[in-house]
Amino acid sequence: MSATGRNITKIIVGSAVGSAVAAIVAKMVTEDGTPAEARVPFTEQVKTAPVRLRERWERAKDAGATAEEAAAARLTEVFRAKVNDPEALKPPRPPAR
Repeated sequence: MSATGRNITKIIVGSAVGSAVAAIVAKMVTEDGTPAEARVPFTEQVKTAPVRLRERWERAKDAGATAEEAAAARLTEVFRAKVNDPEALKPPRPPAR
């Protein structure tokens, strides 16, 4: 057998082995121990995916806003301690009429 034939054989055998391993891993991953009657059909998962994504997005935005507020408060306190002024970084009062 020529070198080209051996290389082609290696490619075919490697592809077959890789496909078999991927199929076995996929089968093991999908068997999560959930009874068949408790599983949600894939079509239902696809239909509810945008809703779940939107909920996750909202939770992430809320968590980001909370973290930003906490960081700003912490940095304000650090700044006030460094300049030794408890009134530092407070917005000015509006002028009296």
